[in-house]
Amino acid sequence: MYKITNGILFHDQLPLFALGQSYYSSFNRKKVPIAPGENRREQMELDLREMVDCGFNLLRTAAAEPVALREDGTVSCYYPWTDEMLDFIHNELDIPALVRLQGYGVNFSGQSDFMMLDQYDNPMPEPPNSTFLPFCLHHPVCRQENGDMTEAAARYFRHNPAVVANLIFNEPHYAWMDPEKNSPFYDFNPHAIQAWRKWMTAKGYCKESEAQKLNPLRRMPLSCSPEEVELFTHWLLFRMESVNQFLGDMGDRAAAGNPAASNTTCQIAWIHRPGSAMLGIEYFTLAERLDFLGITDYLPNAGPARFFSGMTLDAAESAAATFAKHAWLIEYNCRTNMTGNEWIRETVAATTSGIKGIIYYNFRADYPIPGTPEPEQYGLIFSDRRHTEKYETVKQMNALVTRLSHFFVTAEKERGGIAILDSAHARAMGFAAAGCFAPCIINTRHIYADLIQAGYQVDFTRACDLVSNPLKIKALFLPFFDHLSEEEKTQVRAFEAKGGKLISFDWGFYGGYYPSEPPAYSRDFELHRDIFQDAAGVLERLNLLPVYENSSRHLGVRILRANDNSYLTVGLINTDPLEKVISPSPLTLRLPDTGAFARAELYTLDGVEQLCMTKKADQLIIDLPQLKVAGYLIIQ
Repeated sequence: MYKITNGILFHDQLPLFALGQSYYSSFNRKKVPIAPGENRREQMELDLREMVDCGFNLLRTAAAEPVALREDGTVSCYYPWTDEMLDFIHNELDIPALVRLQGYGVNFSGQSDFMMLDQYDNPMPEPPNSTFLPFCLHHPVCRQENGDMTEAAARYFRHNPAVVANLIFNEPHYAWMDPEKNSPFYDFNPHAIQAWRKWMTAKGYCKESEAQKLNPLRRMPLSCSPEEVELFTHWLLFRMESVNQFLGDMGDRAAAGNPAASNTTCQIAWIHRPGSAMLGIEYFTLAERLDFLGITDYLPNAGPARFFSGMTLDAAESAAATFAKHAWLIEYNCRTNMTGNEWIRETVAATTSGIKGIIYYNFRADYPIPGTPEPEQYGLIFSDRRHTEKYETVKQMNALVTRLSHFFVTAEKERGGIAILDSAHARAMGFAAAGCFAPCIINTRHIYADLIQAGYQVDFTRACDLVSNPLKIKALFLPFFDHLSEEEKTQVRAFEAKGGKLISFDWGFYGGYYPSEPPAYSRDFELHRDIFQDAAGVLERLNLLPVYENSSRHLGVRILRANDNSYLTVGLINTDPLEKVISPSPLTLRLPDTGAFARAELYTLDGVEQLCMTKKADQLIIDLPQLKVAGYLIIQ
């Protein structure tokens, strides 16, 4: 029997790291893996048997058959093809499934004002398109019907033993808007505008009588107009809260339909991408409302991009851990032209980030029928069942991850008390004032890269969570203090008053760090001496030393600690984009409570190697051999 508990997959009470694959996981009728006329059942059995033979232990699929509204107002669901797949994996393969319940929304009653409207009052084009949420989230009838459909779909699978989780929509965000071109952006449906006015009143930004006269801007605000910037900021925050509330409500409806299944979503990875505020994405509320957090990640883990990839993993893990939950990668990179080395790097990085499951996208590539959006682009095998270049490497890596599964699922990320402030307000205000040059986003990425290169493990936290401080933050980096809300400023100052340390990035002049709020530039130059500190320097002055040290600038390090402190799991990743071998060198780990550790072993696809380890005060010094791609260092 399989079950997901707090984001961890269990099989007969044994915790497992989930290694899943996607198969018939789309609601797009043109995204299918077989050619017209092929025997779908026969091909499905071949594919899923091979999937399990490759070491995958979970299926992601979609309940994509049509649903309907009965005359009595209840929703009729019937998913024969999905049932076939689920019965097969349960009876023949003994693996569980995560099922996507919704496609692009339902409109049973034929509401004419169902769709989102752009700034020109044009309805969003019929899906599939750039967003999986094309309908107005505030239309009361559509919201009710989508909730009814979600609950009915979940109830349909209530007694199916293969279903352990529901996927609540897929990549649910607002459509991207190019601020330079003033391209279509959403939602100006009258229902959304009226909901925004009520939100403005509830938040205390204006009186109800004033709110009824307000209208959201239908263009980018003038940066020279504080009033327009503030209005646009509030509109962006309203949209973000609307998406999260909707997904949380749909998760509640799914839980009502199938209480035994966990609920998650598959939010996109661009939380710290320039312009992300326009998409309405945020991780913390999703982690709080759903059973575990699920995101997409197609970001490479080599070269400068490794920082973007790393901060995405850390942002998701931190958001989930804030609520004592876990995160998964519901879609992870499985491009057909992906190399074996890419797969190794990205798998090691993900499995040692603290997440508890990976579902790759997808097993068999989409057949190139006319109109399919991603023909032959993503898959472990091509649509004609030929193996991709990475095939044998994937089998070997899956075997290694399964062998070491215990060292991932019974451990949590090692936290050093260093965090970057995550502020949705700063992202929104930054976009409103500067578009894709929002200083909070740019500075966050700069700070993260500085900290990783200096040897720190990095968390993300909201200001409101500093009161309970579940991640035990000691030093908090502020990417752009000026764009915080007044409430956030009060919260971070309260954190400092209780002994926490605030560190501000100087984005304007010297590019260093202040050990507090940024001082006014009108002060005497002598008061700016601290600005010449780099990230490590300002932390060392606070006696917060790097967690790891190594001479190679290309060595990526991620650390998990066992829940019972019996082992450390260290991910070692060669992030050199030229894939040059990292020469033998010592790795110093500066961690508390390591006195009992006596053995260090390195696991790679080349085998297992016992390493020389010495102890010095609170340091473990391990002599690493050369590192070709990536591996797992297990210290016990």
